[in-house]
Amino acid sequence: MGRPRLWRVVILVAALIYFFGPLVASIKYSLIQANGSYSLGNYAQILSNGALRSSMFTSLDVTARAPRWSAAERDTARMVFAYACGPVTAKSPEWLARSLRRISAPRIAAQLCAELARRESVWTAALGDGYASLRHRCAPRTRIRSRGLADLLRADADCRAAVTARLERWVISGGALQELPRELEAAVVHVRTPARLA
Repeated sequence: MGRPRLWRVVILVAALIYFFGPLVASIKYSLIQANGSYSLGNYAQILSNGALRSSMFTSLDVTARAPRWSAAERDTARMVFAYACGPVTAKSPEWLARSLRRISAPRIAAQLCAELARRESVWTAALGDGYASLRHRCAPRTRIRSRGLADLLRADADCRAAVTARLERWVISGGALQELPRELEAAVVHVRTPARLA
């Protein structure tokens, strides 16, 4: 065989730079830790972030075990991660984080909504200082007093659906606890506001 022509070598080198450069850069970026060092810690958090989920559930006074990815969700996460780091389909770290949260967001939102319907203490933990006001405005009432927001969720399917949808978007956006009271209040007030006042 003769020596390869120069243009073939040039195309090969250009292809290697085009395809492997972004891939190496993506992998290198994903290995950077908060303190600037390099390790596989980010991968461990992406695939098994039980500590963060448990912390969120503890702060909300949720007694159920924090949800973990199912086997199917974990497989989906691996495919999303591979897609995000691909040489042609490379995405930003923000896109990757949001896409990974989207995988299990419906199930986590449904579990949180079930806890809100089960125990009033979850509402008080989630709403903080805004709990009394929302309960007074929106909770079902008897002749003597207002009932709880948990009673509202158990009795009103539309309210459950609205809260679950808001919680799902909240999880996808990052699940910041300081944003949770606003999301819950918006969902409940929207459903409980009479159409003539909306």
